Amino acid sequence: MRVIPKGTKVKVMFFKNVSILDTLIALLGVALVVLIAIANINVIVKVALILIVIGIFVTLFIEFDGERFYKASIKLIRYVFSIKHYSQSFNKTSSNMQDFIAFKDVKDGFIVYDKYFAGVMQIDPREFRLLSEYRQDQMIDEYFARVLRSIGENSSASIVKIDRKLMFDQYVESENKKRDELYKIYESGELTEQELHSREKVINDRLRTYKALNETASIKKAFFYLVVYDENKENITSILEEAVETFKEIGMTSKILDTKELAVFLKYNFTDNFEEKDVDALHPDEF
Repeated sequence: MRVIPKGTKVKVMFFKNVSILDTLIALLGVALVVLIAIANINVIVKVALILIVIGIFVTLFIEFDGERFYKASIKLIRYVFSIKHYSQSFNKTSSNMQDFIAFKDVKDGFIVYDKYFAGVMQIDPREFRLLSEYRQDQMIDEYFARVLRSIGENSSASIVKIDRKLMFDQYVESENKKRDELYKIYESGELTEQELHSREKVINDRLRTYKALNETASIKKAFFYLVVYDENKENITSILEEAVETFKEIGMTSKILDTKELAVFLKYNFTDNFEEKDVDALHPDEF
């Protein structure tokens, strides 16, 4: 199977999620335990030391935000002892968050930068492993290449992957409608009270599940985007519209993001700790 782009840095692992460094540290822990076990010391002291060593090494492998504790500790130590530079001329009152953000505005379906604009297209992914090698080559060399060739020398582009939370609001709305219809059927005399309660219980169970998936047990899905940059808005629109038609030829759905969707896209580039539906309550000037 062809992969775009090819892996540039492959981690060597003995087992899944177990790197060479993990293995070396684990072997060091085992060696220390063996040395203590064969040492000529009091049994109680020996057991206590072994438990302490095991506790320390187990702690080193606990993951925090997807990273081993020992790796995070090394980064923290390097930061604490690194040489830091401070400027006496720094004026706190003149600092502005906008100085740290590349884009200036989101307006009329474009991301506004200092001297250029950006348009974004969402591309629904395809499972390449289910396609034949011939079909993979055709999609890459003919269709994807056509999209890339349409980006002229005065334009540039990025392919962005974002892990977004799946929203189940439509399912919640559908279940609420089913419950309302169920009450109407009961009021018409077509259902007994027992039948009403048994069916209502099923709907309520589904609602609890959907609400939990929306709030506490969210599921994330990979979303892919093509971002095109240019000084001319018309060039961006032309490239993206042509790309939509090209992907349509191979059965791939895609769409150009509007202003509100652009605001959500940019927010995900900084954090995923927010609710997408909160954007609906904002005025376009607040994006």
